[in-house]
Amino acid sequence: MSLLQTIRESNQPEYDESSGTVEGEDTVDEAQPAVPAPMSEGRILRKMRHKLRRYPHLWVGSSFDIRDSTLLFGPSADFIDYSRLNGSCHLAKICHYKAGEDHIAETQTFWTSENNALCNLMISTCGATAYGFPRLIWLKYPDELKEYHIRVDIKIMLSTIAMTRYNVSWGILSTRPDKIRILHGPKIFSPKHSWDAMILRDCTVTAEGELRKSPEIATRRWDVLLMKMGWNYSYPWLPVSIQDAGPFVDPTTETTRCFPGIFNPHPTINPQ
Repeated sequence: MSLLQTIRESNQPEYDESSGTVEGEDTVDEAQPAVPAPMSEGRILRKMRHKLRRYPHLWVGSSFDIRDSTLLFGPSADFIDYSRLNGSCHLAKICHYKAGEDHIAETQTFWTSENNALCNLMISTCGATAYGFPRLIWLKYPDELKEYHIRVDIKIMLSTIAMTRYNVSWGILSTRPDKIRILHGPKIFSPKHSWDAMILRDCTVTAEGELRKSPEIATRRWDVLLMKMGWNYSYPWLPVSIQDAGPFVDPTTETTRCFPGIFNPHPTINPQ
């Protein structure tokens, strides 16, 4: 064997029979299926609203009148950026008031995922209508709260652009229980939880926050459509639409928003 042939053979890469590759050769992993990026909160809310528009019969109690249809199909108020909520706007709490008093009691029930069933019972007992939800025998209205009147508060955080226009950053829209309907939604679109919906009418600003400083918001009544997210959300009810429902005469007087609840030991749940 010539010297040139020996050098050529010594420079050849070795073949590895176990792996079927040549030494020094770059190996390429098999193509992995692409993992879809998780949907943003804004996209999920838009999808939920679209399904409610297209298949309203799947929601129990979804007999929509003209006002509901305007809330569902019409353009929403511009002071919320629904694509960037990040949980900043949500159904926040039930506020409890003593009869005859203008100031809020120390007791508040925060509308978290853990308190969702209790909050449903509270507002249903005080005038709200809940469609399609089972009656939970073990769940009772707290005795120590029966003497209180209640209101329901939605926390509103304005978008960056809206902050400049309205010159406020956040506040509370509030309404009383008899202005609320809760619709039990289907599970066919998400096996993890039902896509429940809630309609709150005649919401007005409170003294909490800054919304009362904006005449464009504070002098109006607002209808709000909320959809319920999964249990991984601390506050699962998020707004998907807000509509102007007409003028409100004196939104700066806090007592005008302390609406008394009417205690009813037999709340309207799952009506036929």
